[in-house]
Amino acid sequence: MPEITIKPSVGLSTSNEPVGISLEPHLLTFFSMDSNNTSTNDKQMMSDIGNYLKGKEPFEAIDELRNIRFRLGTPQIGITPLQHIHKYIKLRASIKEQESQLKALEDK
Repeated sequence: MPEITIKPSVGLSTSNEPVGISLEPHLLTFFSMDSNNTSTNDKQMMSDIGNYLKGKEPFEAIDELRNIRFRLGTPQIGITPLQHIHKYIKLRASIKEQESQLKALEDK
């Protein structure tokens, strides 16, 4: 009987260092988009969402997006789910920045 050898796929790491897994294919699947038909604006929005989810494993990132989508509900007519979640993430980033500025003022 032939011997079977299992080799780890690229991207797996045995150390505690973070593995550089791209979220782009997972985001494309989540938003039901095709990479060939994605506009530069959509790519920018996905990049912003990817930055928001930075440091999370793909399954954690998708779970976070599902939770956000559930909390936000259905977008208005003419608004894509990508645009809807992107707007939420940009507002969250703005709030976080303003809270840090407020905290800096209080510490003075």
